Amino acid sequence: MVGLVALVAGPATAPHQSLSAQLGPALIMEDSVVLRETDDHYVGQPVSLIPIGDGSFLIADGFSNSVLHFDSQGRYRKTFGRKGRESGEFRFVSPAGFVSGDLVGIGDDHARELELFELGSGRHIGAVSISPSALVDEYVVRGDTLWFGGINTESWTSVGFASLGEVLGAASSGDRDGVVLSPDLLGAPSLYAENEVVMGLLPKVSLDVLEGQLLAGFAASPRLLLANSGGAVLDSIEIPVARRRGLPSDDNLLALKPGPEATSIFGEVSFLVKVSRTSRGYIHAIHQESSYDPATRQMRGTFFVSSVRADGTEACPDTLVPTSDAGLAELTLEGNRLHVLDQRLGGSRAKTVVRTFRIDPVNCTGEIVEEG
Repeated sequence: MVGLVALVAGPATAPHQSLSAQLGPALIMEDSVVLRETDDHYVGQPVSLIPIGDGSFLIADGFSNSVLHFDSQGRYRKTFGRKGRESGEFRFVSPAGFVSGDLVGIGDDHARELELFELGSGRHIGAVSISPSALVDEYVVRGDTLWFGGINTESWTSVGFASLGEVLGAASSGDRDGVVLSPDLLGAPSLYAENEVVMGLLPKVSLDVLEGQLLAGFAASPRLLLANSGGAVLDSIEIPVARRRGLPSDDNLLALKPGPEATSIFGEVSFLVKVSRTSRGYIHAIHQESSYDPATRQMRGTFFVSSVRADGTEACPDTLVPTSDAGLAELTLEGNRLHVLDQRLGGSRAKTVVRTFRIDPVNCTGEIVEEG
């Protein structure tokens, strides 16, 4: 991987000077909640944060292989699943999940299943299968449709959908193969099929669905794809690189060779982890940079939020999201809201804090301000 540092010193496609000179969108902090963790119920290794409409949230925890439910005041409510191979247990809890009404869906990446639970009672309903040729990275529920994103290594497509009612019915009846979640729409960038290293290191698909249109992004590509519900591409949108590292060109990614040195790419690039689209015509994106601290043997993540208009007329790139050094933060987008789970050192165990920001793409000040 000779010369990769030089390659990523600037963006693969240089942004217009006026765009790169701008600051990113303002982040207006609306709420900050410290979780009331106990010795029995605490977040050991957060892998995802899922906000719920009532202000509560779910946290998938890779340490306990379970999902914890905390209310809007940070009080523990219940746990979904635990480590194991039996019904309702997780072999490896996935970062991908969703909440729709009283239904909770959380993936199991090793069992290749979507586990379903009742939100109110915590009861395990059942599971449906995920295609053996794909890992699902994202779920989005719109009406009675469950959309999901993940690269299918047989068809090299990246988005799929299923009726939520059919998924629930199959899980309830114990017919885990009655519905198999398999991305079969929207072709993934060709470099995934052409280079197994790219597929192995940067496979993540980010997805949002609004008014029947799909917005998909790929960790190894600077381009977001806007498509119709059938997967036909309507537009391609590139977010300018202002402060993050960016990606090397497709040609240089394709030149990556298998071997231990290939993983150094994580310390040299930024990659997409989340996207959202709003009814006001804006697209928001989170990019992550990673670095390894040999003294603490910890991976450190740095995150940037960018906003662009879907028609390409405005861009507001790369506001640095404030996070601590205690661990790897988890971020998610919900329309124009950014939710940040962060852990801070204090006492015998790190404290977990969840903060909510409103993204203001009109004011490209890069400021972090408290509401009011």
